[in-house]
Amino acid sequence: MTLPTLNTERLTLRALQDTDAPYLAELGGEWAVAGNTGRIPHPYTAAMAAEFIAACRDNQLAQREFIFAICANDVPHLLGCVGLSFEGDVAELGYWLGQPYWGQGFASEAARAVVQFAFQQLKMRRLTSDHLLRNPASGRVLAKLGFEFVGPRLVIWRDGQTCDLLQYQLNYADWATAQPTKDLYDSVSASQ
Repeated sequence: MTLPTLNTERLTLRALQDTDAPYLAELGGEWAVAGNTGRIPHPYTAAMAAEFIAACRDNQLAQREFIFAICANDVPHLLGCVGLSFEGDVAELGYWLGQPYWGQGFASEAARAVVQFAFQQLKMRRLTSDHLLRNPASGRVLAKLGFEFVGPRLVIWRDGQTCDLLQYQLNYADWATAQPTKDLYDSVSASQ
């Protein structure tokens, strides 16, 4: 499956492009962002971001991961990323936004579209996600999407310290039951 473009009211979610590397490094490399993820290095250079984009393409071809660039209709560059890492019919949802775009509902809007894509197009049975205890905004995004809290887990984080990682899940049956009866693609459309 090729990565489709997903469109919401304010956003376009598309495949990462080579020209995104400087924005990935600038926005994702801020400690306020990178420090809340286990995947974004700090400091983060444009060359590292270019390697990440190439790895995303390889993972997509191998059907292991789909990473979307989050682009607002009124901003010329990406705002962040949202994606799925999967094995079989279970996927992990992850997302981040550059700090200038926090608090505007973009994470919820982008993640909602990817959740719908995961269940309807990829036929996932369950989605999981997690966030650091010190990042409650991410937990609010997951709650808006219907994810249920599973429990905390102690992890070794990038600084060698232990921290609490809060784990969540969303089963297809629970998600489908909570959906309005209208056609789900009224709110999100996918194109090739």
